[in-house]
Amino acid sequence: MTTGTTGRVAADLYDSTRDTVPPDKQERYGALAEQAKKGRYRAAVKLKCLECCAWSYPEAKRCSIVGCSLHVINQRIFGGARQ
Repeated sequence: MTTGTTGRVAADLYDSTRDTVPPDKQERYGALAEQAKKGRYRAAVKLKCLECCAWSYPEAKRCSIVGCSLHVINQRIFGGARQ
């Protein structure tokens, strides 16, 4: 069971994406989904960003949607946009 604000945010992000990992992406991102399910904040954010970018890791890493509330966190998790 997760505790604290970070755990609750991770759980909320996971809940919004848990049924969206396509069967053909389960092998690659299934472990990430399990980490998010356990309340791992970074995993939940990464999972949400991947979902937004049609499960394309390079697209999620290069995200330029500055209006997204996860954009700043995305840049830290994925190592920043490469221009």
